[in-house]
Amino acid sequence: MSRAWRGWAAACCALLVLAIGGPGSAAPLLDALGREASLALVGRVVGVSEHAGGALRTYAIEPVQVFRGRSPDSLSLLEERPAIVPWAAVGETLLLLLSRAPSHSFFREHLPAGVYFIPVAQRDGVIPLEADRFDLAAAILAASPPKEGQGPDLPLVRRELQSGQERLALDGVHRLVRQAKPDAELTPLDIAAVRTCLDDARVGTMAKRELVRWLGARPVSDARTVLEGWRPASAELHGERVEALAAHGKPPDPEASARHLVDSDPEFRRLGIREVALEPTPENLRTLGLLALGDPEPDIRIEAIEGLGRTDHPRAVTILQRTFESDAPDLRRASARALSRMSDGHAEAAFLDLVLYGESYDVQRYALMLLLAEGVSRDDPRIERIQREHPDDRIRALLVHGIQRGPH
Repeated sequence: MSRAWRGWAAACCALLVLAIGGPGSAAPLLDALGREASLALVGRVVGVSEHAGGALRTYAIEPVQVFRGRSPDSLSLLEERPAIVPWAAVGETLLLLLSRAPSHSFFREHLPAGVYFIPVAQRDGVIPLEADRFDLAAAILAASPPKEGQGPDLPLVRRELQSGQERLALDGVHRLVRQAKPDAELTPLDIAAVRTCLDDARVGTMAKRELVRWLGARPVSDARTVLEGWRPASAELHGERVEALAAHGKPPDPEASARHLVDSDPEFRRLGIREVALEPTPENLRTLGLLALGDPEPDIRIEAIEGLGRTDHPRAVTILQRTFESDAPDLRRASARALSRMSDGHAEAAFLDLVLYGESYDVQRYALMLLLAEGVSRDDPRIERIQREHPDDRIRALLVHGIQRGPH
């Protein structure tokens, strides 16, 4: 047994001692592990094998004492994407907290026929024990009765979140969104799996973005705790974290936002824009307006325009009407999107003004198309006003003959 593994074993035994201390124990994770296990036993490792070119590792286990569940005569422990150092060596005695391995075609193709189990929470469910310390194993399991009527398969969700694969992690996020009760606190195991997924460099932005947005929408304290402890590796995910924390009542740090706005990296400048848009103070609206109207980088101008729309503030409307009149099609379309997402009729009023007073025919025509797209009918008094007062007969003709869509 290596020195590192002996240290791990000693730490686990120490935690086991804490875990049997009764209510208020300092080891809630081990308590949760015990509750999740469908099969709990002390077993001895009698063989270690690798399969599928090293993608899978199995441990043949000889049961010594079963505490929960029914152990098959031939029990195999499965390690997916195995670490360089095996969980255990032949001859070691382990407390195993297990659940049945899922039935995947990959497993059926590469593993010998048999019954396979996986540890709860991966390596955390494999706990080295001295051969005569069954009392510790019995005590923790007696203090952690299995869950009854567990309902959603959150153990499967945890395995997917901790898989280190983008597709599986995304599946786990989708299951979590569907299955977890919105107002229920997560268990320590669930929180550990969520943190593992967020911290795993092998999991891409898509899964992490959806997971952070789900955390932002949860009205419970565990979501904020996870978000506050996470340090994203990219500006985009940092922005998602900031918005999720804002939903929990924690506004962005103004000093950090100011630094981001002048950063040399465009990604962090966009992050700064997202941050100031969350707090539509007069100063922040002024900052967004200056960026939307005059920044030399088109992408920054578009980000500022979209940020103005997210503020849903009446003072943003005037700025967005000015950016709508830009000659650049991308800026005009971004302005249209930003106005359309605003509430309280701001979009309809803005589009009507642009139809009547826009600087060019193209601006007026596009604004009229958007005004009609907002659901304003042709017999609406505002449309009748355009028909009656507009000085350009081409615009009035559009109300009679219809608008043919074209580039804007």
